[in-house]
Amino acid sequence: VVGGSIAGAAAARALALAGREVLLVEGRRAPNAQRLAGEMMHPRGAQALMRLGLLPEVRARGASSIHGFAVWDDGADEAQTLDYGRGGRLPHPDHGVSLHHHELVGTLLLGAASTDGVIAAQGRVVDVTQDGERVTGVRVQQGDREHTVQADLVVAADGRHSKLRRAFGLYADLAQPSMSIGVAV
Repeated sequence: VVGGSIAGAAAARALALAGREVLLVEGRRAPNAQRLAGEMMHPRGAQALMRLGLLPEVRARGASSIHGFAVWDDGADEAQTLDYGRGGRLPHPDHGVSLHHHELVGTLLLGAASTDGVIAAQGRVVDVTQDGERVTGVRVQQGDREHTVQADLVVAADGRHSKLRRAFGLYADLAQPSMSIGVAV
């Protein structure tokens, strides 16, 4: 798994819990606590944290429960309130969670690294290895050394501007259709 942020750390833990051996490669030593960013996870995201066994740790890091949200359309005078409801079709929890980005990433990364079957390593993936069209692994740079790691599965979770995705020959439209601002009330 390339990238130890939200998607990568969660994928590494899920794969290990399913019995796979996982190498999680992240370039940074720790999440950036100076980055002004928060994360809001809807109820299904909170349920995923629960299945990964990490919801109690996320709550312990100061997560707020989210029971709905409001959406403003450009030029609208009033917001549309979207309440998650209580006891609806969703299994417990019926609420989302919100917390600082670095707290969520740190919790997921520690959760992944402490899972049997996961080896977490600091390094930078510089390229993929291939057999014809099939990706067979990655080349990892750690300091002045470079290693080739063979893998049955390579998960590219290295972010919005993924270099690995481009190495796979995949391209994404990075337009930002909206933005959100969270306010606890």
